[in-house]
Amino acid sequence: MEDEALVRTMVCEMLTDAGYDVQEAQSGDEADALMSAGLRIDLLLTDIRMPGTLDGGDLIRRATGRCPALKTVAMSGYAGAKYLCENVADRFIAKPFTSSVLQREIAGVLRAGAG
Repeated sequence: MEDEALVRTMVCEMLTDAGYDVQEAQSGDEADALMSAGLRIDLLLTDIRMPGTLDGGDLIRRATGRCPALKTVAMSGYAGAKYLCENVADRFIAKPFTSSVLQREIAGVLRAGAG
């Protein structure tokens, strides 16, 4: 979930190139609606600061409330955002990041959940 179209496209391409199936959303409200409609996901990657009624932290709390085993990765370019999601997301990625950092963090959180 990412509200900036260019960043969302770039992240989706990075993940698709790495072999992941990706569903994108431009707001917390859109992502929540997709999950409420039955979209099953293994991992939620979300920006923290988002437009609409649900920011990234709210979305993570709502999604993991429905599916406690859901793995989550939060991302943000804002200073201090890591501390905002410390007790919410499984991992945090500071923007900007490279494809290798993104892949490493996602693989790590998925691997941790596979045990």
